[in-house]
Amino acid sequence: MAKIEEIVPPSHEELNMSPESFEDPVDLATWIKTHKRLLASFEDCGVEIKQVLLNNKRLVYRENPFDDSQFRYLDDDGNIAKLDLDLRKVKELSHLVDKTGKFDPNVSAHVDQELRNLGFNPVIRNQNDIARAMDRVVFKKAEKAAVAHETVKKKEFTF
Repeated sequence: MAKIEEIVPPSHEELNMSPESFEDPVDLATWIKTHKRLLASFEDCGVEIKQVLLNNKRLVYRENPFDDSQFRYLDDDGNIAKLDLDLRKVKELSHLVDKTGKFDPNVSAHVDQELRNLGFNPVIRNQNDIARAMDRVVFKKAEKAAVAHETVKKKEFTF
């Protein structure tokens, strides 16, 4: 006769956890590859900025200087990308967050070092002309998209 295994019901905490919280942490390079979102392609950039971008691939900066989870960077093709980083899910960085969600006081330095280890060049957004130029490109693209959206809405609205 086959032995019946005892079924243990999940705890209250496990029932309230999101499916993502069960994922095993991945290395930072894998996280970047799988969570990158393009904000502007190289082709969206003006001629004057294209050469600057090509000479500064992998430049990275925080969208907010006090937030170690949202970054913008130049990828290897000169595209401007966004990265939302969940420190708890990245092997090299998961030790910087305790179980209560508190961050290590030196989290920014650790994140910057891990990015440097992958060949990125972390800069401070407001102190870097290239970062400001990247922001302008993204803003202009968003403006164009908003105008195009409004044009479509106006064309769709008829009496």
